[in-house]
Amino acid sequence: MRTVTDPVALARIRWLEPDRHPVPGSTMGATAVFVLGNDAEVMPGWPATGQHFSILLTFTDSSSATREAEAKIDFIDREGVADYLRENASFLVMAGPRPIAEGRITKVLWKPRS
Repeated sequence: MRTVTDPVALARIRWLEPDRHPVPGSTMGATAVFVLGNDAEVMPGWPATGQHFSILLTFTDSSSATREAEAKIDFIDREGVADYLRENASFLVMAGPRPIAEGRITKVLWKPRS
């Protein structure tokens, strides 16, 4: 797994599973689904049926007490997520069909090609 050295954004991650505590400096790959509003009401089976994007997260700090971590994030298809990248955008980190963490972009660092 490659470390995120040129992130598209920084994000705050809150784990939904109490036993998840990433080690600072560790990297994980997963899928992410952006939260757009009332998706759960209009898409049967959401978030499993939402549009999934491949995400890489390199953790810069972690707190087991709050189940939260800061991470540098990147997406395999940067251009594909360009419309979703903005401060305070919310996303879910998925393990198969179920969410394992909630994320919120705290700072966007990349701009798409014009």
